[in-house]
Amino acid sequence: MPARIYFADDPSGHKGEVTVAAFAFESASPDVLIRNLTVEKYASVAENGAIHGRAAANWATEKCEMRLNSGAEIFIGTGGRVRDCDIHHNGQIGILGLGHDLLIDNSRIWAKQFHGFNFRWEAGGVKIVLSDGVIFRGNHVHDNVGPGLW
Repeated sequence: MPARIYFADDPSGHKGEVTVAAFAFESASPDVLIRNLTVEKYASVAENGAIHGRAAANWATEKCEMRLNSGAEIFIGTGGRVRDCDIHHNGQIGILGLGHDLLIDNSRIWAKQFHGFNFRWEAGGVKIVLSDGVIFRGNHVHDNVGPGLW
């Protein structure tokens, strides 16, 4: 059965967009490099990233623009790196991290949380948990609803 979309108001004269893809990239495979892409409008649920390398080692996201994704923009695991990215206007949170030896470097993380998540639970700029060896260097984190850094 095809998906159905119902509108509460007349959509004439408006642009409507719908997505069903939860991830741009998601795998447990190690050593993935994602570079020079714009990743937008993925329907990841809360606590999941459009780029989702939580269960993988040594994922790198470099020189990417992440915008308008639903849950998190990026979720990195052990050895994960985010460098030179512009991460903005997402539904819940910019970057999630869990593991050892994480690097978030020279990125702009801003204007988070347009879906209205309770920021006391989890929303805002960056949240790193149960991790050690984290390097957070040269980033500009601003204008987030909720904590900029957890």
